[in-house]
Amino acid sequence: MDTNRTAASSLTHASILISLFATQLVRLFSNASALIWLADALLLLFLAYEGITSKGAPRRMFAILLAMTIVTWLVVEDPVRVIQAALAQGGFLGAYLGIVSLLQYPARRSRSVSDLGLYVTMQPPKRRYLGLVVAAQGLGAMLMFAVVSLFAPLIDEGVRRSGSDPLRAAIRKERQVLALFRGFTWMVIWGPTTAAQALLHRAMPELDDLRLHTTGLVIAGTAVIAGYLDDTIRFRRVLVRHPELAVPSPTSPPRPAFPTRATLFILALVTAMAAGSFGLARLYDLALTEGLMLIVPALVIGWTVLQVWSGSPDASGALGPRLKTLALAEVPNAQSQVYLFGFVGIVATFIAALAAPFLQAQADTIAAIPAFPFLVGLALLVLAVSLFALSPIIVIIVLGSVVSSLPVLPADSTSIALAMLTAWAVSSTLSPNSFVSIFVAQQTGSDRMFLWRRNIWFNLASVAIMVAALAVFAL
Repeated sequence: MDTNRTAASSLTHASILISLFATQLVRLFSNASALIWLADALLLLFLAYEGITSKGAPRRMFAILLAMTIVTWLVVEDPVRVIQAALAQGGFLGAYLGIVSLLQYPARRSRSVSDLGLYVTMQPPKRRYLGLVVAAQGLGAMLMFAVVSLFAPLIDEGVRRSGSDPLRAAIRKERQVLALFRGFTWMVIWGPTTAAQALLHRAMPELDDLRLHTTGLVIAGTAVIAGYLDDTIRFRRVLVRHPELAVPSPTSPPRPAFPTRATLFILALVTAMAAGSFGLARLYDLALTEGLMLIVPALVIGWTVLQVWSGSPDASGALGPRLKTLALAEVPNAQSQVYLFGFVGIVATFIAALAAPFLQAQADTIAAIPAFPFLVGLALLVLAVSLFALSPIIVIIVLGSVVSSLPVLPADSTSIALAMLTAWAVSSTLSPNSFVSIFVAQQTGSDRMFLWRRNIWFNLASVAIMVAALAVFAL
């Protein structure tokens, strides 16, 4: 009975989510009213199904959605338009992250990912940390959240095959996840292709791109150094408590040779993902996130087919059962991510619609604030938003509406953008409820509070970097 109920639940989730993903993908090319209504209806069906049949957080989140919908309907001037915009953003955000997370399915069964993961895991810790941070930043600028889904299996497989004892394995995974986490979060400051940068350019087209990206690189580089020092100092303390870790484990294999074939395959995969995303975005006039959202399903299916046809030892089973597992097991596994980030997208739009009129009414007061207090207040707002698991996109959306209507601002647009992006990066590790922290924890199988505790000293350094940067921006 339980097995049948579980199978029925998985089939229901798979049917709803695949339909939701498909309509969101088609919606990128068509504004047909029937398609919009269908996509919105599927999102509402999914949210209602999860909110009613689940207990705990999903039910509370659904109650919050209902309450905010009622408030928006009663307060906002054009509630229908705002609700439609909220559903569009929630549907896109949930589908985007749900689709991207499917990369883990072929990645966890890839020999190339496993071989490269073992090589990375067996590198000297300092070299490994810097390599992962730089890779997370560089690839994250092109692939965004997909880089987390790709690197998580690489770390897991490397640790598994390293033959480490439980303590050594836990430390190796922890240090690699922290490097991935920190590198990915600070990429947002300088990465010209990120969603945050795209939203800021729409809100403030007068941004100085050269200053934005070069200053962002300097700030992100400073954070990389702070993280490197934190990792080195903290591990030295671990060695004092566990001196046995200074001696190589007798069960560990010798350090492997550089996996040329595996590296070339992963580079080809990343190149195909990046080129496909850029190409589709340029061809159909889409955002890069939308291009990535289109290319990932084809890549996941193609990678799975390639594993089966190549006779990979980690890809046992015929193609049909593998694709069935992908559809009926892996897609339902993405339900929590789709629900959470769909919720974030809807709430972000509601809050923006409710807050924008108030901020516009305070235009003269805002313009009179000195530059440094204004930038600090803006940064604190971004940090506060992250405490409630809401994306800083809220602040960008609200600020965009304010900037478009204010003749004078306390600071120039580029300084405002840098302040928000720096605070966004800091908030990602500072709050266990941050948008990025939740996604990284889900993808890597880590505990959010554990990651937060391991980032305490790094967070203090990050806040110091942010305050120093804000002081410079205010000059």
